Amino acid sequence: MKFLFAIIASVLIFTSMSFAFAEPILLEQLSPSEKILVKLEWPEVYPDEIYKFKVSFYDPNTGELLDDIRLNYNIIVSQRDHEVEVYEHNLATDGTGEFDVMFPQESEGPAEIIVDLRAASDNGHTIKYEEEVKFAVNVVPEFGVIVAILAAAFIPILLLSKSKLMTKI
Repeated sequence: MKFLFAIIASVLIFTSMSFAFAEPILLEQLSPSEKILVKLEWPEVYPDEIYKFKVSFYDPNTGELLDDIRLNYNIIVSQRDHEVEVYEHNLATDGTGEFDVMFPQESEGPAEIIVDLRAASDNGHTIKYEEEVKFAVNVVPEFGVIVAILAAAFIPILLLSKSKLMTKI
């Protein structure tokens, strides 16, 4: 019995650790004018939890972070034509920005994050933008994690029970 408990506990710990240390997802899109490369980084997203998304802006020709300009932008997070979060009048002075997103319960499936570029200024010179860069994200159903953990926990139980039955016969 102790052996069985040890196997179940180790599987649960391993499974939960793999979810906790999952690599962030990184996507990049070039703005329609091809003047700004926008990168978006987020973790795997589940409903009813707060996640930090990161956005960064790069020069598409050099690949360097645009940390020497002031970039005004908006963030719109939507799912099924419904706005989940809206962050307006953001100012990136170091080429990056962060924002928190929480998808409501039962909101699994595809969602969209729009980075709405408004203006960039450098040494008093301002360039107006009216460009949107769109990213598709996927909200994973909560029960998927539970099913994965339960499946991982029951496989050793089934194997052990089958092996004990086979030795008794």
